[in-house]
Amino acid sequence: MKLLRSFGENWAGVVAALHASLAAGDLPGACLTVHTLRGVAGNLAITSVASAAEAMEQALKREERSEIEHCLKTLAESLTPVLVGLERLPPVPPSPLATGPLDRPALERQISELATLLHQHNMKAENCFAVLQAHLGAGEWSEAWNRLELQIERLDFTAAASTLTEVVELLGIQKEK
Repeated sequence: MKLLRSFGENWAGVVAALHASLAAGDLPGACLTVHTLRGVAGNLAITSVASAAEAMEQALKREERSEIEHCLKTLAESLTPVLVGLERLPPVPPSPLATGPLDRPALERQISELATLLHQHNMKAENCFAVLQAHLGAGEWSEAWNRLELQIERLDFTAAASTLTEVVELLGIQKEK
């Protein structure tokens, strides 16, 4: 659900951004945008958007202006109902804050598991992160923890692995080997 919400938030303005890129003659920028959109939509199984983005990416690479405009229209038509549907998702309940002392051995195992999943670019990292979040609560690591959450939501596993190392240092714990 978080990934879907994030998709809606991050891509709601993509059609306008693509119009602006095209008006400015920035075909490489537009191509990068639709390439990224195609990948994210594909990972979330939003196949209509992924297919439309792929068609537009190919048109941009061929620099076929009339086809680009047609593909942009098709992309907008496929994206609109997805975004409308995502706006109707129920709100996210707040995460419970941890209370009591940390179970350091369990925390170390969970962090090690998350590190492995991030290294593997495994989508299960989000669930593992949620379990950790429920146990951890707030502290001096909170800023880095919030950054880690955002990186995982955006599927930026490489950056998330680096931020996890920072969190581990702030917590003063060891990752299991």
